[in-house]
Amino acid sequence: MAVNIIPVAYQAEGAFDWGNILENKPVGFPQEEGGVKSFSTLFYWAHAFSKGGGEIGLHPHKGFEILSYVLKGEIQHYDTLLKKWIPLKEGDLQIIRAGSGVSHAERLGPDSEIFQIWIDPGLHRTLSLPASYDDFSGNDFPQSQENQEKRIHFTGENSPLKMMGDAQFERRYFAEGKAQIEIPAGKILAAYVIEGEFKLENGQKAGKDDFIQVMDQEIIDLNVLSSGNLFLIFVPARPAYQTYLNN
Repeated sequence: MAVNIIPVAYQAEGAFDWGNILENKPVGFPQEEGGVKSFSTLFYWAHAFSKGGGEIGLHPHKGFEILSYVLKGEIQHYDTLLKKWIPLKEGDLQIIRAGSGVSHAERLGPDSEIFQIWIDPGLHRTLSLPASYDDFSGNDFPQSQENQEKRIHFTGENSPLKMMGDAQFERRYFAEGKAQIEIPAGKILAAYVIEGEFKLENGQKAGKDDFIQVMDQEIIDLNVLSSGNLFLIFVPARPAYQTYLNN
């Protein structure tokens, strides 16, 4: 059993457009210092934010499935397939299935924040496929209410998001008090604190922008000290296919 908390101060950092876009990275690229190294099918996870707006210029992607989720404000994306700028607002999500290759650019509007998450779908399966995109409104995803907790389900049979990579995504809102997160058997939990303060069963606390990783455990008890929400990703402890890191 292992519960790790990586405070935002100990995560990897990044910057684009002369510092107009900044990042903290709970899961950085393998060569970066800070944060957690890539594990299972979760290759990369960055929280990017901009106060005045900025642009990440045209850059290539191959193989990976890359999700961008708008936490706040608005972004625009451009790619060499559609060849036009497309807006996404708070709550919207985009997936790039990079396949054999595509180039892509992003603009963050003023006071905007996004997650960018790379999932490894097995590059031996995807590098020969054509690249594709899907954009989803936040209203496209099913929601549920369980034990006074609101949940947004980004994956699952009722979600429009379809992926080859083995990963499940959920945003969960908690009121103050006791709570639990059930972790499916054989899965690792990766969680990012978007808002609120949480005390874990081992006595550790996690606050805004901190990262939580839980392995070899099927339930984690939380004491929600101030109401907030988490972005949850469940990935397999032992992927059923070969990943880039296990080549």
